Amino acid sequence: MARFNESNSTLMIQLQIQATDSQEHSLPSTNPIKGQEPNTQFETRKVRHFFRKLFQNLSYLHLFLITTLIIFLTIRGLLSAAHTHHFHPWKWYPPLLASTACARIVAFAWQWLTLRNLAKAIRAAFWLAPSLTCGVGVLLVSTGSALSLAAAVVALVSALIQSLYSC
Repeated sequence: MARFNESNSTLMIQLQIQATDSQEHSLPSTNPIKGQEPNTQFETRKVRHFFRKLFQNLSYLHLFLITTLIIFLTIRGLLSAAHTHHFHPWKWYPPLLASTACARIVAFAWQWLTLRNLAKAIRAAFWLAPSLTCGVGVLLVSTGSALSLAAAVVALVSALIQSLYSC
């Protein structure tokens, strides 16, 4: 009788092991393995990384092309100034180079603000866009030519539309 119980218990243990093995292998687990991300998060990270690299490379390409254009126009202007006396490079280049330097500083500051706090950057864009467009319109009105007045009307109407849109 002892042998029967002993063999019966080993048989029961073997059946339990087989039952648990068959249950584990029959249904796939719905719990992800630790450290494994769902596919949608992984794909969105890939897309974000792609667009971040794309816009970073476009920004560097833009800076390179602007620098190349400024150097080309400077050399061309200096060479043409030697032949004609109508162009005065020392009168035009300091404001051009100063505005280019200011534009680069503002562009990098804007990128920094956008990376640090996106909500403040969007709020600043909604406030600055109509203000700066209106400023351009006023500057064009003060020029006084017919073409600048036409452009000033377009700029002022655009500033009004932008301000209404931001409200």
